[in-house]
Amino acid sequence: MVTPLDLQKFPRSQILTIAKIAEMSERFDDVAKVTKQLWTRVKDDGGFLPEERDLFIVGYKNAIGRRRASAKKIKTLLMSGQRSATDREDLLEFYLNIIQREIIALCNEVLAVVDEYLHATEDDLLSRAIFLKTKADYYRYMAEVKRGTDNQHCVDIATATYEEVHQLVSTHLCPTDPVFLGIALNYSVFLHEHLKNPTEAIRIAQKTFDDAVAELDAVSESQHRDAAFILKIMRENLEFWRAKSTRKIP
Repeated sequence: MVTPLDLQKFPRSQILTIAKIAEMSERFDDVAKVTKQLWTRVKDDGGFLPEERDLFIVGYKNAIGRRRASAKKIKTLLMSGQRSATDREDLLEFYLNIIQREIIALCNEVLAVVDEYLHATEDDLLSRAIFLKTKADYYRYMAEVKRGTDNQHCVDIATATYEEVHQLVSTHLCPTDPVFLGIALNYSVFLHEHLKNPTEAIRIAQKTFDDAVAELDAVSESQHRDAAFILKIMRENLEFWRAKSTRKIP
């Protein structure tokens, strides 16, 4: 039997330590639960500190990421036409629905915190950018599992939020900032996969890549490492998208 996490008796610093222990143990559902409880305690007292904010995002990103990966495997099997799928299609659909409901529930938890933060402050530009990116990302994740008008609602909010945060960081952050690069990366993926706009996806990704590479030698070692990791993904995306576009030409 799973014991609920009751953290009322712990001070703020120890709750943060518990979240770090959960992260170290790769128990990301617990990281999410702990940092969500922490937010309830601190939201009226200045909100998350940067380290708390980052653990909150890491916890939910991994908790949802694992479920997204599971859902993708089941979808791939359902679409394969293999006998192992057709013989148990109803059960696969049943279990996929369970996973998708968990994804939606976790997304709603994140978005509730994000909306509270965004309504509470506009002063911390970096945190605002991070939370706007999170809002756009999680509406994108819900768009992956919702259908019909609910899907379109999620796509519309994700589109508006990606546009807002991309404009914000383009104006205020340097081209090599990992936060800026992460936003541009996810926005370009959203444009390509959800809005089916490869031209704009490639334009944004290529401009971001070129602007960052031009200044990469001038940044610190740690920022260089983080930026180079994101730029590698962006370059691979560009190569794949261009190859895919070329194959479509008759």
